[in-house]
Amino acid sequence: MGLLRLSSCRRRQGYLCARRFPSYAIPWQLYHTIIYVEKKGLLSNFQFGRIAEKYAATLICGEGFAVRAAQSLMQSAANGHSMKVFVFHDADPSGYGIARAIGEALGAHRFDFEVIDSGLRLGEALEMELETETFIRNKSLPNGIEFTETERKLFSGVAREYSGSGKNGKPKTQWVDCERVELNALAASPERFVAWVEKVLTEHGAAKKLVPPKDEVITAVRQHYKEQRLEAIRHELLRQLGVEETASLLNESMAVSKFNGIVKKLAEWSADCPPESWQGFISRAAADAIAKEPISEAVRSSISTNR
Repeated sequence: MGLLRLSSCRRRQGYLCARRFPSYAIPWQLYHTIIYVEKKGLLSNFQFGRIAEKYAATLICGEGFAVRAAQSLMQSAANGHSMKVFVFHDADPSGYGIARAIGEALGAHRFDFEVIDSGLRLGEALEMELETETFIRNKSLPNGIEFTETERKLFSGVAREYSGSGKNGKPKTQWVDCERVELNALAASPERFVAWVEKVLTEHGAAKKLVPPKDEVITAVRQHYKEQRLEAIRHELLRQLGVEETASLLNESMAVSKFNGIVKKLAEWSADCPPESWQGFISRAAADAIAKEPISEAVRSSISTNR
């Protein structure tokens, strides 16, 4: 499965940032669909349904409005090949804005993208009897997005001025008691969520496997063939030469390190409570002991004896 977590911030462990994308590209030979997910908490649902594996899709997780990072990565992905980009988001003004931002940016790009706003719509969510939740909106409803009467009613909320200087020294405005439906409400039932996603993919012709061009298939199968045959040859060669048996006999015949003081050293190591199991310490102690043993000489002697 292709899984990328994006962030618009400078450094976040486990995430890719936009400035690092020039050296990275999604392999088009493996994926023909990009699924942008607004929040990382939903990834477990996509993984539950094995969506990426079933439909040759790359999952891109964006933390909220990490849209610039997503755009950069998607542009590097196509490289002259057509791709469908599905944008899954909440049923709220912010989610609608994410879908629009990605669509406008990629639509103006020279690469062949079909951006599909596959996010949850408010009317759809209400028909599915998903629960709404209230939220506070600090910005006006975005221009350029056509809201239905129901959306405008629930997203609008009640305007409230509060202390603090806005533009031109005027008080700032918040809109309270706005209502939305988050994808989490649907994701509470993984089976229902996966069925909904697969329905969207099917409607747009993306619920299918990727079959690369003939030349790509032939090149790939030959590469796999050579690698697997080499491994088979190596295995048979080791078997006929009796390498495993010889190695076992040699291992048993060599003296075993006494590991004097190992218990005391382990106790000293554990005093600072390092963030690992004691078995890690033991493994390193064994490796250090082996490094000091005359293994090369022992193997050379064994080969000379068996000739």
